[in-house]
Amino acid sequence: MSSIVRRRVKWLVTPLLAVASIAVASPAFADPFKGRNVSTVVNVSPGSTAALNWTYKNTGPDDYVPSGHASITFNAPTGTTFTAQSTVPVTSSTDGSNFVASTLTLTGCVLGGGGTTLACTLGTSDGKVMTWKTDQLLRFSPQVAVSPTATPGTQSAAAAMTYADSIDDGTLDVNIVQTAAVPMIDPLVGLGAGALLLGTAAAGVLNRRRRASLVH
Repeated sequence: MSSIVRRRVKWLVTPLLAVASIAVASPAFADPFKGRNVSTVVNVSPGSTAALNWTYKNTGPDDYVPSGHASITFNAPTGTTFTAQSTVPVTSSTDGSNFVASTLTLTGCVLGGGGTTLACTLGTSDGKVMTWKTDQLLRFSPQVAVSPTATPGTQSAAAAMTYADSIDDGTLDVNIVQTAAVPMIDPLVGLGAGALLLGTAAAGVLNRRRRASLVH
């Protein structure tokens, strides 16, 4: 029996497990989902808005994500809050560098705690089960606003997916970068230097005139 079929039994036929224990292999329920968080730090300046990334890799066998039976909760890193957003982009990659649009969707997103949390419903664009292949990475990218007074430095906050095999070790990682101050030039300083040069030039002209008058 395939992994998907066994997991469907787990979702839909749980009350029958006592009766059908012989027909359903118990090891299917003893194997938890295997995956790992892939830290994806985003550099953001105070006072700006940017998308952070929760990137997670399936390091076990092919799994699946059901449509409409799962949810994701994000927590905002220190110094940031989530902006109002009803959906969150979801992309996937097989090599960790080229991410493309996924059939997974995050919709119905709701802010909580004054923008410190964002909860979304996880589904699929076609309403079917999505296979999460071995070594495939999924990336969820919610938008955050960084406080103008945020302290520079790297901050991380938890992200979790709840479904048949809950994932509770994801993170949103941000590096708040202090923008370098632009040096200001006092216009009076430049004017003073110009006046000094003009004064020097005028004095030279006056001295030449005085010497000329003495000759005549």
